[in-house]
Amino acid sequence: MNQAIKKAAEFMNAAAKVVLVVGSQVKTCKAQKQALELAQACQYPVAVMPRSKGMFPETHERCVMVT
Repeated sequence: MNQAIKKAAEFMNAAAKVVLVVGSQVKTCKAQKQALELAQACQYPVAVMPRSKGMFPETHERCVMVT
């Protein structure tokens, strides 16, 4: 896991309530792998926006779909 992902996970662990949001910018930035790594590192729920369906595994234990 790269250092930036570790730092982001540590930062979020200090927050009260965190939900990761996977939006269309994940595809634009080609950051699908990093989004998955971050979700696994911090263990927070991941909300996937409707336009981003397929950018994060729907079968992931932390995935919640936004309608």
